[in-house]
Amino acid sequence: HPLTRLSTPYHCNIALRINRILLEYSENPRDLYNTSRSLLTLTSSELVNELFAQLTKQTHRQTTGDLAYWHVIAVVLPFIPPTGRVLSYLTSHLERYSELRTPAGRYAGYCHKVLKRALVGGRRQHHPCRLEVEATCGKPYVHSKAMSIPIHLPGGDYHVTGFDTVSSVAEVIMDLESQVGSSFMQMERIYTLYGRPSKPICKGSH
Repeated sequence: HPLTRLSTPYHCNIALRINRILLEYSENPRDLYNTSRSLLTLTSSELVNELFAQLTKQTHRQTTGDLAYWHVIAVVLPFIPPTGRVLSYLTSHLERYSELRTPAGRYAGYCHKVLKRALVGGRRQHHPCRLEVEATCGKPYVHSKAMSIPIHLPGGDYHVTGFDTVSSVAEVIMDLESQVGSSFMQMERIYTLYGRPSKPICKGSH
């Protein structure tokens, strides 16, 4: 049964589908990229809240297998954060678990940081690439930034800059400016690579 109050039988059916997606990933956590992209097609706040209610319930246990659910939270949270009571519930859950000195606790601390930045800066619009998802499956809490890439500069030099799931282009450029002292805000072109469109969980916007 759904964990939250849903307004239509259609939403109840989608809640069961969400549960199956999460269960399949937890049993075989090898394809977080497609799992997360399917979940990111959710457009209803009701269903987003149901998703995080399920994820919070599953991460209350402290077993190694639960890291699969933490992976999902870390990837989808910057894009579709919950609202209302579920947001408050998730925030308390992350704060409580971040005090644990375990892999789950470290993931909780990372997710809490991601949530705070997403609420302040706004949710992201474009789905994550495979590089970002793979970095989140690693140990994003080990470094101050989950990912790093080399930025090649005029003259053949390059600078390695870090970013995470809620970093904006402006923040990356500011980091470059502070490190190399050049005005990267004058760059005329910034390219972004996207994967193939994901298959939606539900039809249309409900």
